[in-house]
Amino acid sequence: MLPSSFTINNMIKTNGIIINHYKYSDTSVIIKIFSEEEGLISSIIKGAKSQKKKYNSSLIQRLSIVELIYKKNHKSDLVQIIDIKSKDYINNIYFNSNKRIIALFMSEFLSKIIKESGPNKSLYIFIENSIKLINITEKKIISFHLMFMIKITKYLGFYPTIIAPNKSKYFDILNGIFTNIKPNHNYLLSGHQMKCWILLLKTEFTKFDELNFSQSESKATLKNLNLFYKLHVDNYRKLKSDYILDLLEY
Repeated sequence: MLPSSFTINNMIKTNGIIINHYKYSDTSVIIKIFSEEEGLISSIIKGAKSQKKKYNSSLIQRLSIVELIYKKNHKSDLVQIIDIKSKDYINNIYFNSNKRIIALFMSEFLSKIIKESGPNKSLYIFIENSIKLINITEKKIISFHLMFMIKITKYLGFYPTIIAPNKSKYFDILNGIFTNIKPNHNYLLSGHQMKCWILLLKTEFTKFDELNFSQSESKATLKNLNLFYKLHVDNYRKLKSDYILDLLEY
C-alpha cells in the first residue's frame, strides 16, 4: 500500500482541497488545489465538461477534499494530475442552501488569500477541518463565514492581539490591537461594532452558532473583516460573492 503522501522524482502524492475552477475551453477547466504537501497548485482537467469525462463533476466541485497524485512540469506552472479521488465526501454542503451559500463565499475568499506556493500544513489542516465541520454540523451556520475569516488569520500571521479588550475603547484595525488611545488614523472600531468584534474573537470556533448576530450586525462585521484583510493582505479586494450572503436564511 502506498503511503498517504510521497515524493518520487517529479511524482507527488498528497491530500488537497479544490479551491476554485475556471473555464479553459468548451470542454476543459483549470482547477486550483491547495495541497497539503506543496501548497497551491493548478492543473488542467481536460474533458471535464464533455460526456466522456474522466472524472465525476462532483469530484472537482469547490471545497472538495481529495487525494491526488500529480507530476510536476518544469516547463509550466501547471501540474499533470495522474489520479484524483475523494478523501472525504462533503455532499451535505450542496444539499443545504445556507451551507451552499457559505461554501461559495469561502471558495472565493480562499482564492483571494492563498496566493503563494509552498507548504503550510497548519493552514491546510485548519481549512480541511473547517470544511468537514460545516459539512456535518446541524447547528445554525449563518455566522460561520465570519468565524472562519477571523480564526484563519492565526495561520496567516496577523491574528489580532487580545489584551484587555473589554477595558479598551478602540480596536485599531491597522495594527490589530485593542487600545484606550485613539489611533491617528480612521481604521478603528468602537462601541457596538467593537463589541461584535470582541465576541467574534472570544467565541470558540466550534461554537459559531452562539454568536447570534442579526443580519445588520453580520453585514457590519463582514465589512470590518474585509477592511482588516485589505490592510493586511496584498491586493485583497472586496469579494464578488459578498452579495450572495444576503440570501442566507436567518
